[in-house]
Amino acid sequence: MHLADTAEIVETLRKQLHESNDWNGFASALETADDTPEVSRLRTLVAALKDNGAAHYTYNSILSGRVPKFLYFDEYYQLTGEENIPALIQRQTENKLQPSDYPLLGLVNLARLKLEDLLNVQRTGLIPLSQGDLNMVSCRG
Repeated sequence: MHLADTAEIVETLRKQLHESNDWNGFASALETADDTPEVSRLRTLVAALKDNGAAHYTYNSILSGRVPKFLYFDEYYQLTGEENIPALIQRQTENKLQPSDYPLLGLVNLARLKLEDLLNVQRTGLIPLSQGDLNMVSCRG
C-alpha cells in the first residue's frame, strides 16, 4: 500500500499496515503504534478515508476546487447570432422582449453582468476575441 510505503514509520508498523485488508485494519494498526507526528498524520488521514472512501476524500479535499463548473444550455437555437444591446435594453425597459431575448438575458445573468456592462467594455474587462465577437455584441441596429 502506497500510504504505508511513503510514510516515515518503523518497519514493524509498515509490515502491519501492509497486512491490513481495509481502512479499518489500517486504522487499528495505527492505534497500537507509538504516537509520533507521522503516525498522528496517518491516523487523521485514515479516519477521513475510512468514513467515505478514498475516491470521496480525494475529490472533496483535492479536486473539487479545481474542477470547472459545467452548465448545460440547450436554447442556443433561439439566439439570433448577433444582438443590438441598446435595442435589447430598450425592449427590456418597455417590457416588449422577443422570444430570442430570454436566452441571451439568462446567459448575461449567469455571467453576473448587466446589459449596460456589455456596452462599457473597459469597465468590465471584457475583451472581444475577433471581428465575429464584435458583430455578435454590437451597438448597430
